[in-house]
Amino acid sequence: MDKPSKLKHLNLEQCVAKREVLEEILYSCEGNLQQLSLSEPEPDFDYHYVRRVILRNSKTLVKIDLGEFQWLKDTSKLNIFSHCQKLTEVRIYGGRYIRNDHLGLMIDNFPPSLLKVDLSLCNNLSDFHIENLTQKCNKITEISLFGTNVTKQSVISIVKNLKNSLELLDLTACNNINLDNIFEAVGSLPKLKYLHYRVHRHTRSELPYNCISLDKLCQSCERLKKERPGLFINDGPFLAIATVDNL
Repeated sequence: MDKPSKLKHLNLEQCVAKREVLEEILYSCEGNLQQLSLSEPEPDFDYHYVRRVILRNSKTLVKIDLGEFQWLKDTSKLNIFSHCQKLTEVRIYGGRYIRNDHLGLMIDNFPPSLLKVDLSLCNNLSDFHIENLTQKCNKITEISLFGTNVTKQSVISIVKNLKNSLELLDLTACNNINLDNIFEAVGSLPKLKYLHYRVHRHTRSELPYNCISLDKLCQSCERLKKERPGLFINDGPFLAIATVDNL
């Protein structure tokens, strides 16, 4: 660790170690990292350290997983993503700590090279953010909005801007989106291969407010399968799409 390492993949997800150890590992990575995961290490990183390792490897980074982003404090330096012009995958999962303006600033600085984006459980994610994201990064092939508060308007933006590229759409637990809108969107996404949403795992008492009956949902699914043969429908939360392990 006393000189720059040639490490290409660094995964510190849920890593428990002294802060000095984690910082030493990060400081040793200079100019070769392609994949970086900083999801929920203990202790949390200061923004300064995360920004430094990303900028020092900005020319090579392809995948970044920042997990819950709890260490986010400085809104004036969120242009780190704009330096990563080869970046294709970003995962910020469970961002309940991220304010609306933080999200807007990050998305404004996402490079147009992005192909896979996971913004699951980001409470302050809005339709405006999705409109900006899909306009700027219009080659996205996989997007997860699991557990967010986006509405039908986000689905419209996705269809409008990603109809020529999107292969996977995760709208699991997006309770502000009617399932009829999802099915309608699928018909306008010719390259879509995977659709993720939660339907049949609900009990009848837990059905989304906009659903009449479980039987009707099952009928809608069967109709969709007939209309789009080959489409894989995953009835439940999707595994992370932008992890460094590519699980």
